[in-house]
Amino acid sequence: MLEGFSIAADNYVLKQIAVLGLSIVVPEGSSQPEAWPYSLTLRNLPREVRRRLEAEAQKRVNNDVFGVDHKTDRKTGSPIEQGKGSWAQPSRQSIEAYKKYHGPSRENPAGEPGYAENIALMEERLKEFQQQQQKAKRDADGDDA
Repeated sequence: MLEGFSIAADNYVLKQIAVLGLSIVVPEGSSQPEAWPYSLTLRNLPREVRRRLEAEAQKRVNNDVFGVDHKTDRKTGSPIEQGKGSWAQPSRQSIEAYKKYHGPSRENPAGEPGYAENIALMEERLKEFQQQQQKAKRDADGDDA
């Protein structure tokens, strides 16, 4: 199953089904296959075709989310976040967004599992990053003198 959703990935799957000339059994009460989400469409395909299409569709989802030239982890192949707000370049806004969407709420008073530990790690990483930035700025200012 794909992790995430992308219109490009969905369109790719539907086009490949048409190109391959595969017939899909329409579930009872469903509209035309073009209106189905990719998960319903993929479930009806032969295993090897489904795996190939899922791999390419996941690649397209990652390209939409992380950018076409995104870096990937060598061991797992997972995309690596980069840019402002990532682990390499943390920001106050990224921490506040994490608190807003993963912290305590009416539905989940404790927040997600490991919430407090994650906040502590993020705050520590932000402090380290800011110190690195200040040191780099001091070094750059010292070179200009």
